[in-house]
Amino acid sequence: MTSPAFSEPAGATPAMRQYFDAKRQHRDAIVFFRMGDFYEMFYEDALTAARALELTLTSRSKDASGTRFACAMNRKRAATKRPSRGCPFRCVWIG
Repeated sequence: MTSPAFSEPAGATPAMRQYFDAKRQHRDAIVFFRMGDFYEMFYEDALTAARALELTLTSRSKDASGTRFACAMNRKRAATKRPSRGCPFRCVWIG
């Protein structure tokens, strides 16, 4: 998984700073980042996960690193369908 050089956009929220820290540590994996009742994926991770796991892909406003794609998996679904085994990519669960 090649991810862009993740430099935090100016004004990143504390949660997004935590996401960027996790992504820097796990560049070769899809980072499933817990936010409330959901595991969220952003940018390239969201594009890959949405296709592979049949999740709805959304996009948010453009920031310095481009369009911010996102997708999410409800934590109840994640508890029963964590895509760890047989997954075509490495997954890291944060939170």
